[in-house]
Amino acid sequence: MNLNSIVIILLSSFTFTQIRVIVAADNNVIDRLKADVAYLSGPELAGRNVPGPYGDKTAHWVAGRFAEIGLTPAVGDSAFMQKVPLITGLLDTAETMIRYRSSQPQGKNITCLSSWGLENGQGFYIFPKRLAPMDTSCKALYCGHGIVSGDLERNDFRDVDGCAAVVSSGIGELTPREAGRFMFTPFKAAAADQAGAAMLVEVYPPLGKDMALPPRIQRKSGEVNLPLVDLPETAAGFPTVHLFTDMKAQDISGIDLKVVFKDMNQTRGFNVIAGLEGEIPEYIIVGAHYDHLGAVEGDEQNAYYHGADDNASGVAGLLEICRRWHERNRTGRGLIAVAFTAEEDGMLGSRWFVDHLPVPREAVTAMVNLDEIGRRGFANMRDVQKDIEPDPKYAGAYYSAASPKLRDILRSAVHRVDLNVELEPVNNFSHFGDAGPFHEAHIPTVQLFSGFHKDYHSPSDTIDKLDFEKMSSMVDLTSALLEVLTQAENAIEFNPGIRVEKPHIPH
Repeated sequence: MNLNSIVIILLSSFTFTQIRVIVAADNNVIDRLKADVAYLSGPELAGRNVPGPYGDKTAHWVAGRFAEIGLTPAVGDSAFMQKVPLITGLLDTAETMIRYRSSQPQGKNITCLSSWGLENGQGFYIFPKRLAPMDTSCKALYCGHGIVSGDLERNDFRDVDGCAAVVSSGIGELTPREAGRFMFTPFKAAAADQAGAAMLVEVYPPLGKDMALPPRIQRKSGEVNLPLVDLPETAAGFPTVHLFTDMKAQDISGIDLKVVFKDMNQTRGFNVIAGLEGEIPEYIIVGAHYDHLGAVEGDEQNAYYHGADDNASGVAGLLEICRRWHERNRTGRGLIAVAFTAEEDGMLGSRWFVDHLPVPREAVTAMVNLDEIGRRGFANMRDVQKDIEPDPKYAGAYYSAASPKLRDILRSAVHRVDLNVELEPVNNFSHFGDAGPFHEAHIPTVQLFSGFHKDYHSPSDTIDKLDFEKMSSMVDLTSALLEVLTQAENAIEFNPGIRVEKPHIPH
């Protein structure tokens, strides 16, 4: 079917001008996508780690592609590069300490001091995401197992404001279905943070001689000698402490936490930015991060993380969008295309970009982020380990709940592609990479995603597992969405007071 001249009439609270669907030759598109992903996920870029030579090489390659397409630099020079200052450092495990105390009804007070790691089965672990020292003292409040559930009418984090939220590990008497995402520490921490807690302290019993650390803690403890990367002068993040002690969690009345870093160095990365002007000085930002995880420590067989889906697919899709947009008659708003650095280290490139936009903030209408658009995947992580096959045409479109007009915009785009697109409003993008900083800046935001799979952040995320027919359809979806966004006559409002009661959280 020839879609080149379809005219769509939308009945909604806002109107659009006439829309022409863009369709590229499928074979050419797939060949280009394959070639770009093959290079990005191949040995010449060895995992695209940032900061470092392979990350720099990737940035310059993307800039070269922008130039070949004929794009215009959006940062005032001929190199497309926006320098992002970064710092690196190591957690000083010898100086990082916790002091916790009890105040029991019998009047027996106990104070324990532990350094990082375990000694005789007791001690603590903390894995900071931010390179910001911390020296804090606060009261502690016992918060059960850290469960929040409207269905169970339960909120373990009531009245925790300003206190250390101390929780027992596990889910207690609940079933996994009842506990849902609160089986996992990061979701407990997010709920404690939202409730105003100073930190989350998850208490485990001491480890016996033949007992192993929980897998996630064991994995993270093995990475403690890998440098952390951050933006300069970043505020400390929300601390999550894993405490192994014979003291009962409910007896802990106070926490003193000291986090120290060493071997600090200054470095930099690069966002790669191009502009495609429209008829009016307003812009839609479309982006994808180009960095990945670099080399595989101690594994000669798997020398590096390929990152074919995460996120060579997104960068290849971004380049294809740029090719299409450069060739079309651009009416309405323009585009700003961005390949972000240091997403894997905490969205550092996109955070810097949001604070250093190449155009006035009021000229930015919306943002579309492409992250992992190349696989047959599931809508949530729970299904990944099941013995089932994913819907080969599943796609997720997560959007700012604070901008309900985005749902109408997405609806007008999704019926034009051969995908089963689920539209999901979210209150925040804390699990969606570079979409997060834009949403936090009250910019209406959409994240496009092809689904979860078992090769996430694994050396096995390789090009042979990508579905390029589906990936081409994801590019078509992005094109259709950008077409509607650039042509929308009315502004897209962002009202932080609009929230969904039960947002979809993929876990």
